Amino acid sequence: MFRKRRKKIERAAVTTRSTRSRSLRTDKKKVWLKRKPLQGQTSKRSEYEALLAAPPAAEGGRHKESMSLGSKMIFFNHPAAKDEDTLAEFFMQRYEGGLEEGHCRRNARDLFRYSENNQKSSGQSRRRNLSRCHGVTCHKPLRKPTIRKPKPAPAVLGGMITGITELDYYQASPRYFSQFQSQSMFIKALFNPHEFVALKSDGYGRRARVLTCAEWLNTRSQETEPSKQPLITPEEDSNGGWCYMNPLKGREFKGGNPQKGDIADFRYMLLEMDHTPLNEQLDIIGNKISNVAAVVLSAGRGYHVIQRVDARSRAEYDRMVEDAKRKYVSLGFDEDGIGQPTARLPYCYRKGKMQRMIYLCEHPLDQPIFKDPDGKGRRWYNANHNRWKYSLEKKGGN
Repeated sequence: MFRKRRKKIERAAVTTRSTRSRSLRTDKKKVWLKRKPLQGQTSKRSEYEALLAAPPAAEGGRHKESMSLGSKMIFFNHPAAKDEDTLAEFFMQRYEGGLEEGHCRRNARDLFRYSENNQKSSGQSRRRNLSRCHGVTCHKPLRKPTIRKPKPAPAVLGGMITGITELDYYQASPRYFSQFQSQSMFIKALFNPHEFVALKSDGYGRRARVLTCAEWLNTRSQETEPSKQPLITPEEDSNGGWCYMNPLKGREFKGGNPQKGDIADFRYMLLEMDHTPLNEQLDIIGNKISNVAAVVLSAGRGYHVIQRVDARSRAEYDRMVEDAKRKYVSLGFDEDGIGQPTARLPYCYRKGKMQRMIYLCEHPLDQPIFKDPDGKGRRWYNANHNRWKYSLEKKGGN
């Protein structure tokens, strides 16, 4: 019996406490209005009235006094502090001849801006005072979370993936590279250490320089010391740098530049596109071109695509060039640019713009860089690791 009575009393006490706290939470405004004024408010009002009745300050202290008096007038809703104009007129009358009109208006503007900033944060201070004086917990309303829209994925249209960017080429590259190392990695990936490589820079008519691949990789001039690259062109007044894509028979050659008779191995072929927008070039290269060893931005109107062909002779190479012209000119590639002996060299400057490499593959496959075998979205193949490297959900219609 006593146990049941004790439980009943405890239950009634809990109900009373919860009802009281609920009433305080629901009637926050009433509790705030009924609370006693803080002790500091009476002293502030007396200080404000004394400052308002006192004569203006002497020269040198008028700016400080105007800022102090103006803030108190705004706080206590003085008729002369309704807005910036009325407060500025009050200052001009009070400090006639002591403060210029522009000074008075600037002080009034600053005071109202300061007051507006305080009003924005007044809700938090009121909740803090209410909690301290009455024991009421007031939670700040939560902000609506901002939802970031995801970047649209490339669409699969007509069997061709569109919307491919340079970043996609970077991610599809089997080996990671930075632009500061792209030139040496480009030479190392395309040539064997003992093969002769010809590079040329800063002028269409300049003679090419021939070294072995290993010698180029060990070349460190004063201009290239910060980046450890074999060949760097100046940023201004330069036509960029070129690389002869196929290895040469030796260091010596007839004429100003190597010819087809000086080539030791017809390994690569150049594809160039200048009269198509850059974003469309990325889509075409990624979807339609197979055996891509490297893609380099020419710092001009297009990309240079280095395609591996492995021709066994010069005659076979010439036939491959003619077949490529019939096949790729309809896609937008330049007929004169297909089969050229030189490609743009990465990390060289052309009229202030960098020739940057966006894709590199030492062992290219007989398939495009990007493909959609299952119709499920964008995928590409990592040749070095023998696995799919990246995929996205399909967006867009066929």
